[in-house]
Amino acid sequence: MDGVRKSIGFQGLLTVEAQGRGGGLAMLWKESQPWRLTGFYGEPNRSQRKRTWDLLRNLSRDSNLPWCIIGDMNNIRSQTNKKGGAHYPQWLLDGFNDTLEDVGLKDIDLYGHPFTWERGRDTDSFLEIRLDRAMATTNWFDLFPYAKLYNLEGSPSDHSAISLGLVCRITGDKNTKYFHATCNKRQRINLISKLKNDSGQWVDWQDGLKALIQTFYTDLFTVAPVEYDQVIDCVPHSISQDQNLELNKEVSKEEVKVALFQIHPDKAPGPDGNVLKGLNDTSIVLIPKKKNPTVVGEEKEKSNSSRGAKADSSV
Repeated sequence: MDGVRKSIGFQGLLTVEAQGRGGGLAMLWKESQPWRLTGFYGEPNRSQRKRTWDLLRNLSRDSNLPWCIIGDMNNIRSQTNKKGGAHYPQWLLDGFNDTLEDVGLKDIDLYGHPFTWERGRDTDSFLEIRLDRAMATTNWFDLFPYAKLYNLEGSPSDHSAISLGLVCRITGDKNTKYFHATCNKRQRINLISKLKNDSGQWVDWQDGLKALIQTFYTDLFTVAPVEYDQVIDCVPHSISQDQNLELNKEVSKEEVKVALFQIHPDKAPGPDGNVLKGLNDTSIVLIPKKKNPTVVGEEKEKSNSSRGAKADSSV
């Protein structure tokens, strides 16, 4: 592992050797402003869960450094952190939340699927829970104000992997100038000022570029009549009658509330940075796939649906 550390330019290394066929652990880091990271595994036995809470309180007293803790907590914070199964015991919710309040740890927002553990997929007893999370103290958020936690789905395990992305706060005149120079350079690269039409003539925003782009994507997304009944008839049914009845039930207010509250508050803005007003409004941004594009279609489309549309699709 030391060779790996040197090859990727990291200064610190901590390893835990494998035990038999059990996998080991390796933690690597670069030197920066000191802060504290704790990898955590909560007590799985509910009757012994107080041990986890006491351990967190003891760890919080060990240091005043900015602190981040990440791992499988084996506990949730609210009923919205689970889908399916029996009601989560209130005493476990209260005990966990009281502990986090005492030690000053706050959740780092999770991007992606809201649950990180599952059991019984493709059965009537399918259960999903957010057991894995990352939390941090206020002075850690001051150090990493743009931190994001991602749910990396597709793991063969019953847990999905989570990834914590960090960007330090930029301070100082030289760093600020570099930051703005980098942003300005990216803005210039992404700027589309003119493109060629079907006749090979250049058109700009004053000369019909808007109409050219609208026509291209209107034609692209216009669906031609298709006879698909024969194809559908060949697809075997995978949803039972009972499941179909459940899916066609009227959406409750609670389901709408859960879907809305799972959307990050900064998500689904309009072109002016505010929330789009129309229920199905979508803002589309074209980003060049290569430097200096010449025709429509040499860009990738990034869409930003309204909060209402996102909630509708989530429900």
